Amino acid sequence: MNTNFTRLKMQEAMKIIQNNDLCTLTLCDNGTPFCTPIIYDSDCFCGNIKLLFETCVDGHLAELIQNDNHCCCQITNRCNNKVEVVTMEGTCEIIPNENTCPCLNEESCFVTVEFTPCQITGRCYCNKPVRRTCCGN
Repeated sequence: MNTNFTRLKMQEAMKIIQNNDLCTLTLCDNGTPFCTPIIYDSDCFCGNIKLLFETCVDGHLAELIQNDNHCCCQITNRCNNKVEVVTMEGTCEIIPNENTCPCLNEESCFVTVEFTPCQITGRCYCNKPVRRTCCGN
């Protein structure tokens, strides 16, 4: 078990969020964790960050968000001898889609989801046996 870690500063965590586009989203499905990878776009304004992604309007993920929008996202950044992990707790909100599907001239098949974190934590795990020095923190 790797217990050799240092906490990331908020600026480092924000940089990881903005420089990546893949995370794992975890929601609750009748008392059982439901994890799925999502490709997101980040939006940062005045230090507040939001993740935006799309999902099928009639899909399982949209249904879970409508039932309980509290969730968690985790982003992993692997580099050389360290792994940086940013965990965000927050809520997802389905944004009404005003566009129509161009192929069928009907409502779009997808909806945009906005994840708003209320708590962000980050850790840097080192693979070297040297404690608390390899991450540069």
